[in-house]
Amino acid sequence: MKGTAAASVVAAEPQSGLRAEVVSDLGPLEAEWGVLCDEARAGNVFLSPEWLVPWWKHFGSGREICAIALRDGDRMIGFLPLFREKVRAGGLAITRIAFLGDGATGCDYLDVLATPGREVEVREAALSALGQIEWDLCDLDGLWRESPTALLLAQRFPSVRPVAANAAGLAGADTAVVRDARLRFVCPHIPLDGTWQEFLAGLGR
Repeated sequence: MKGTAAASVVAAEPQSGLRAEVVSDLGPLEAEWGVLCDEARAGNVFLSPEWLVPWWKHFGSGREICAIALRDGDRMIGFLPLFREKVRAGGLAITRIAFLGDGATGCDYLDVLATPGREVEVREAALSALGQIEWDLCDLDGLWRESPTALLLAQRFPSVRPVAANAAGLAGADTAVVRDARLRFVCPHIPLDGTWQEFLAGLGR
């Protein structure tokens, strides 16, 4: 099993056979993480090791990596890049988890990476494993609001209403979870019909 020195198995999904690991060192995963990012439908530069490993080197001080790797046998078919930190909110010291790439560094479309065709089971397994990581605030800033991951969270955790963690799919302690979803930033984009070259050719001079 790759990366065993930097990972602990926290959950298994009996229906899918996936094994979840909480990873504290990105180094052993870089090669297979890069392959997964290239093939995943949610993959983009902001979820790649080429972006997030340097990001961590510059912004990881005082924080702890707690990424979730999902494996089918020895093959990594899912990856949720997270870190954990101690912060103060409302005068209280709390534990916050967030995406690697979080903050004012311009990262967009952060999400769960999954092998094409395995997205549903990967999201379910990642959600389950998330419940076995200690946190008070799970702050997934940068998650595209129309992402299947965002839609899953909206279904499991209706906004501003406490939901029992286990009933919603989180493993671990059955605490109450409240989801507070807000649109914080708009990321402009241009929908393309055809190739980039065709788009450029159609622009007015």
